[in-house]
Amino acid sequence: MIVRTATSVALVLLCLSSAKLAHCQAIEIFVSPQGNDAHAGTKAHPFKSLEKARDAARPLKRDGKVVVWLRGGDYEREKAFELTAEDSGSDKKPVVYRGYPGEEARIVGGKVVTEWKPLSDKGGAGTAHP
Repeated sequence: MIVRTATSVALVLLCLSSAKLAHCQAIEIFVSPQGNDAHAGTKAHPFKSLEKARDAARPLKRDGKVVVWLRGGDYEREKAFELTAEDSGSDKKPVVYRGYPGEEARIVGGKVVTEWKPLSDKGGAGTAHP
């Protein structure tokens, strides 16, 4: 009887700790410069844009911590990436954007300029033409 009770208690504690551990797991969203916004945002099928990841995170933050993983590469921006109060988490359910471990993610806010041509005006008072 004592062995049976101890086993039952151990099983209940194991179930409770497993349920608590599962509850503490972060909801993960993945983004990659090689991704596609039509994908599901998983590790195997990441989104391409930060905006798509942000929009996907908004309803998920109610269910727990959300981590948006930025896979390695350059995220070239033509406009600012806007986050508002709607994108905030809470102490218990934060929304976190992180670079994926071992990879370098860079958010680049400028454009690559090619085909520079020097001004013909040696005084520097002329205008630049791309």
